[in-house]
Amino acid sequence: MIENCLVEKFQCLDNNADTLELIESICSNTVVLDLRTVNNNYVTHVIIDKKIAQKLSDSLIRWVNGGTNERNKR
Repeated sequence: MIENCLVEKFQCLDNNADTLELIESICSNTVVLDLRTVNNNYVTHVIIDKKIAQKLSDSLIRWVNGGTNERNKR
């Protein structure tokens, strides 16, 4: 059983103490990725399953490689 396993932690590059943590967890008997952000005293969670995580990964790879997104194609 996965118990909030930290996958990666990123620190913000500006003067704030912002962080982005990728945490593997279980939600409703499904393995999910919790994209947890902390900005000042505000915490935001975005919970995604493996299918959406793969789509996000593909989009980020295209973006890094200079590809366009769907909005720019219209």
